[in-house]
Amino acid sequence: MNNTAAGRPKQFLFDLAQAMRVTAEAERQATINQCQENAKAYIELLQSQTNGGSASLQQAAVTDISTLRSRSKARMDKTRQETEQRIAQRYELLEQELEEYAAAIEGEIERIQDRVQAFETALARSFGELMETTDPSEFAYLAEHMPEPPPFVEPDSATLVQEFRLRREQATPSQTEAESGPEE
Repeated sequence: MNNTAAGRPKQFLFDLAQAMRVTAEAERQATINQCQENAKAYIELLQSQTNGGSASLQQAAVTDISTLRSRSKARMDKTRQETEQRIAQRYELLEQELEEYAAAIEGEIERIQDRVQAFETALARSFGELMETTDPSEFAYLAEHMPEPPPFVEPDSATLVQEFRLRREQATPSQTEAESGPEE
Protein backbone atom coordinates (compact mmCIF):
# COMPACT_ATOMS: atom_id res chain seq x y z
CA MET A 1 0.00 0.00 0.00
CA ASN A 2 1.23 3.47 -0.79
CA ASN A 3 1.67 5.65 2.37
CA THR A 4 1.39 8.84 0.35
CA ALA A 5 -2.01 7.89 -1.07
CA ALA A 6 -3.30 6.79 2.34
CA GLY A 7 -2.13 10.03 3.96
CA ARG A 8 -3.86 12.31 1.44
CA PRO A 9 -7.44 11.85 2.72
CA LYS A 10 -6.30 12.48 6.29
CA GLN A 11 -4.29 15.51 5.23
CA PHE A 12 -7.25 16.73 3.20
CA LEU A 13 -9.59 16.38 6.18
CA PHE A 14 -7.04 18.06 8.43
CA ASP A 15 -6.64 20.94 5.95
CA LEU A 16 -10.42 21.20 5.56
CA ALA A 17 -10.94 21.33 9.32
CA GLN A 18 -8.16 23.93 9.61
CA ALA A 19 -9.80 26.12 6.95
CA MET A 20 -13.14 25.76 8.73
CA ARG A 21 -11.49 26.80 12.00
CA VAL A 22 -10.03 29.94 10.43
CA THR A 23 -13.44 30.82 8.96
CA ALA A 24 -15.16 30.09 12.27
CA GLU A 25 -12.68 32.29 14.13
CA ALA A 26 -13.37 35.18 11.78
CA GLU A 27 -17.14 34.67 12.15
CA ARG A 28 -16.87 34.44 15.93
CA GLN A 29 -15.00 37.73 16.07
CA ALA A 30 -17.49 39.37 13.70
CA THR A 31 -20.37 38.08 15.85
CA ILE A 32 -18.79 39.40 19.04
CA ASN A 33 -18.08 42.75 17.40
CA GLN A 34 -21.68 43.01 16.15
CA CYS A 35 -23.04 42.07 19.57
CA GLN A 36 -20.85 44.69 21.25
CA GLU A 37 -21.93 47.32 18.71
CA ASN A 38 -25.59 46.44 19.28
CA ALA A 39 -25.11 46.63 23.04
CA LYS A 40 -23.29 49.96 22.75
CA ALA A 41 -26.05 51.40 20.57
CA TYR A 42 -28.69 50.14 23.01
CA ILE A 43 -26.84 51.62 25.99
CA GLU A 44 -26.51 54.94 24.17
CA LEU A 45 -30.25 54.85 23.44
CA LEU A 46 -30.98 54.18 27.11
CA GLN A 47 -28.68 56.97 28.20
CA SER A 48 -30.16 59.41 25.68
CA GLN A 49 -33.64 58.61 26.97
CA THR A 50 -32.56 59.37 30.51
CA ASN A 51 -32.75 63.07 29.74
CA GLY A 52 -36.11 62.75 27.98
CA GLY A 53 -37.52 60.61 30.79
CA SER A 54 -36.21 63.06 33.39
CA ALA A 55 -37.69 65.99 31.49
CA SER A 56 -41.05 64.29 31.29
CA LEU A 57 -41.01 63.55 35.03
CA GLN A 58 -40.01 67.15 35.69
CA GLN A 59 -42.72 68.43 33.35
CA ALA A 60 -45.32 66.32 35.18
CA ALA A 61 -44.12 67.77 38.47
CA VAL A 62 -44.28 71.34 37.11
CA THR A 63 -47.82 70.71 35.84
CA ASP A 64 -48.88 69.31 39.22
CA ILE A 65 -47.34 72.26 41.06
CA SER A 66 -48.99 74.79 38.74
CA THR A 67 -52.40 73.17 39.34
CA LEU A 68 -51.88 73.17 43.08
CA ARG A 69 -50.87 76.85 43.08
CA SER A 70 -53.85 77.92 40.95
CA ARG A 71 -56.29 76.29 43.34
CA SER A 72 -54.61 77.68 46.42
CA LYS A 73 -55.05 81.31 45.33
CA ALA A 74 -58.78 81.09 46.07
CA ARG A 75 -58.25 79.70 49.56
CA MET A 76 -57.32 81.27 52.84
CA ASP A 77 -53.90 81.24 54.59
CA LYS A 78 -54.42 77.77 56.01
CA THR A 79 -55.02 76.42 52.53
CA ARG A 80 -51.87 78.18 51.26
CA GLN A 81 -49.82 76.50 53.98
CA GLU A 82 -51.23 73.12 52.99
CA THR A 83 -50.39 73.86 49.36
CA GLU A 84 -46.76 74.70 50.11
CA GLN A 85 -46.55 71.46 52.07
CA ARG A 86 -47.97 69.51 49.11
CA ILE A 87 -45.47 71.18 46.77
CA ALA A 88 -42.60 70.10 49.00
CA GLN A 89 -43.97 66.55 49.03
CA ARG A 90 -44.25 66.59 45.24
CA TYR A 91 -40.63 67.68 44.93
CA GLU A 92 -39.68 64.86 47.26
CA LEU A 93 -41.71 62.46 45.13
CA LEU A 94 -40.08 63.83 41.99
CA GLU A 95 -36.67 63.26 43.54
CA GLN A 96 -37.66 59.70 44.38
CA GLU A 97 -39.01 59.16 40.85
CA LEU A 98 -35.81 60.51 39.31
CA GLU A 99 -33.72 58.26 41.55
CA GLU A 100 -35.88 55.25 40.65
CA TYR A 101 -35.65 56.10 36.98
CA ALA A 102 -31.86 56.46 37.12
CA ALA A 103 -31.59 53.20 39.09
CA ALA A 104 -33.84 51.46 36.57
CA ILE A 105 -31.63 52.63 33.70
CA GLU A 106 -28.49 51.52 35.53
CA GLY A 107 -30.08 48.16 36.28
CA GLU A 108 -31.03 47.73 32.63
CA ILE A 109 -27.48 48.59 31.56
CA GLU A 110 -26.11 46.01 34.01
CA ARG A 111 -28.54 43.38 32.70
CA ILE A 112 -27.48 44.19 29.14
CA GLN A 113 -23.85 43.84 30.07
CA ASP A 114 -24.63 40.54 31.85
CA ARG A 115 -26.45 39.28 28.74
CA VAL A 116 -23.52 40.24 26.52
CA GLN A 117 -21.07 38.59 28.94
CA ALA A 118 -23.20 35.44 29.08
CA PHE A 119 -23.35 35.39 25.28
CA GLU A 120 -19.59 35.80 25.00
CA THR A 121 -19.06 33.02 27.56
CA ALA A 122 -21.42 30.67 25.72
CA LEU A 123 -19.81 31.56 22.41
CA ALA A 124 -16.32 30.95 23.82
CA ARG A 125 -17.42 27.57 25.20
CA SER A 126 -19.00 26.59 21.87
CA PHE A 127 -16.03 27.88 19.95
CA GLY A 128 -13.68 25.91 22.19
CA GLU A 129 -15.55 22.72 21.35
CA LEU A 130 -15.50 23.72 17.69
CA MET A 131 -11.74 24.25 17.66
CA GLU A 132 -11.07 20.86 19.26
CA THR A 133 -12.89 18.82 16.63
CA THR A 134 -11.13 17.35 13.63
CA ASP A 135 -14.21 15.77 12.08
CA PRO A 136 -15.70 18.11 9.44
CA SER A 137 -19.27 16.85 10.00
CA GLU A 138 -19.01 17.39 13.75
CA PHE A 139 -17.43 20.76 13.04
CA ALA A 140 -20.38 21.71 10.82
CA TYR A 141 -22.88 20.51 13.46
CA LEU A 142 -21.17 22.54 16.21
CA ALA A 143 -20.90 25.60 13.95
CA GLU A 144 -24.61 25.36 13.14
CA HIS A 145 -25.49 25.28 16.86
CA MET A 146 -23.43 28.28 17.92
CA PRO A 147 -25.35 30.59 20.27
CA GLU A 148 -27.15 33.60 18.83
CA PRO A 149 -26.44 37.12 20.14
CA PRO A 150 -29.08 38.46 22.53
CA PRO A 151 -31.74 40.76 21.02
CA PHE A 152 -32.05 44.37 22.11
CA VAL A 153 -35.39 46.16 21.86
CA GLU A 154 -36.26 49.80 22.31
CA PRO A 155 -36.77 50.49 26.02
CA ASP A 156 -39.99 51.82 27.54
CA SER A 157 -39.13 54.08 30.49
CA ALA A 158 -42.39 53.40 32.36
CA THR A 159 -41.90 49.65 32.03
CA LEU A 160 -38.28 49.94 33.17
CA VAL A 161 -39.35 51.80 36.32
CA GLN A 162 -42.20 49.36 37.03
CA GLU A 163 -39.86 46.38 36.67
CA PHE A 164 -37.31 48.13 38.90
CA ARG A 165 -39.94 48.67 41.60
CA LEU A 166 -41.13 45.07 41.32
CA ARG A 167 -37.56 43.72 41.62
CA ARG A 168 -36.92 46.01 44.58
CA GLU A 169 -40.10 44.83 46.33
CA GLN A 170 -39.26 41.18 45.66
CA ALA A 171 -35.70 41.66 46.89
CA THR A 172 -36.76 43.17 50.23
CA PRO A 173 -40.15 41.71 51.26
CA SER A 174 -39.29 41.72 54.95
CA GLN A 175 -38.36 45.43 54.85
CA THR A 176 -41.62 46.28 53.10
CA GLU A 177 -43.62 44.37 55.71
CA ALA A 178 -41.66 45.97 58.56
CA GLU A 179 -42.27 49.46 57.15
CA SER A 180 -46.01 48.92 56.71
CA GLY A 181 -46.35 47.52 60.23
CA PRO A 182 -47.93 44.28 61.41
CA GLU A 183 -51.10 43.19 59.68
CA GLU A 184 -54.11 42.75 61.88
